[in-house]
Amino acid sequence: MKIKISMLVFCFWCNVAYSQSNDSFFERIEGLIKQEKYENALSSIDSAIRVSPQIPDFYYAKSGVLQGMGKFFDALDILNTCLKNNPEAIDAHIERGNIFDLLLEFEAAIVEYQQAANKATDDKSKSFAYSNLGGTKMKIRSNSEAYDILKKAVELDKTNINALNNLAGCCNEIGKKQEALTYLESIIKIDPKYVPGYVNLGYYYLTENNHNKAVEYFNQALALDPSEAFAYNNRGYSYLQLGKLKEAMSDVEKAIKLNPVNAYAYRNRALIYLKEKNIEAMCKDITQGLLMKFTEMYGQELEEMKSKYCK
Repeated sequence: MKIKISMLVFCFWCNVAYSQSNDSFFERIEGLIKQEKYENALSSIDSAIRVSPQIPDFYYAKSGVLQGMGKFFDALDILNTCLKNNPEAIDAHIERGNIFDLLLEFEAAIVEYQQAANKATDDKSKSFAYSNLGGTKMKIRSNSEAYDILKKAVELDKTNINALNNLAGCCNEIGKKQEALTYLESIIKIDPKYVPGYVNLGYYYLTENNHNKAVEYFNQALALDPSEAFAYNNRGYSYLQLGKLKEAMSDVEKAIKLNPVNAYAYRNRALIYLKEKNIEAMCKDITQGLLMKFTEMYGQELEEMKSKYCK
């Protein structure tokens, strides 16, 4: 991505409050995961599910372990089982949406977030679901729809900083620049350590061609989180525009290492290779970006570059 879309991720470690014994159980599972004893963790969770199939957190825990093992489709299946046993478990829909987002299956993610919003019985939960729904709508360039959804999310919960961040990014995409800046500045006032706010403030100034100012905000984001891939990616593009090719390449390659499925990072590296007249490497990155659905998310730029340079 070029902007930092904030996806609210359900944390199964954070929401367990049934009893002290359950708290101890999840602490034990977390310890097994830290030791990479995944099969032991899964066996313990399966035993818990057999005893208490009505407790959604056990399914969320199993999903989390499976995702950590790279078994995303198994994670989807266990969350589906959770919903069969607990039809109102809206966090299962949120987590399924998160997984589909990771798999770049955006339409499927949208279905899950919409179901979560439909089932939500309080404003905070509905805002949570709308925040993710709007963020994913942005990924498929349905920005007008995303704007309306994210406005609803903020109206429902004015403290939902992720919704504010996504709304700011959406405003930037649809030309509501001043509105975007207002939201972004308010986010930093609410939480001076909120990394996506700095990333998107940097992107705001990037789109204004004020690349020195953009770099300042990307630097602030990276000071707070040195593993923030979007800050590296966008700072790399700003360095490119400032003629600092070495710094640009270093940043974009860090971005790709940290987030190898970001199609926009391959676009940025292709632009650097073009500047260096390394057409073969540029064309490889164009192909990679296209495989990662660049056109669906951002438009025809890479298709046009491929047609022009990659014979």
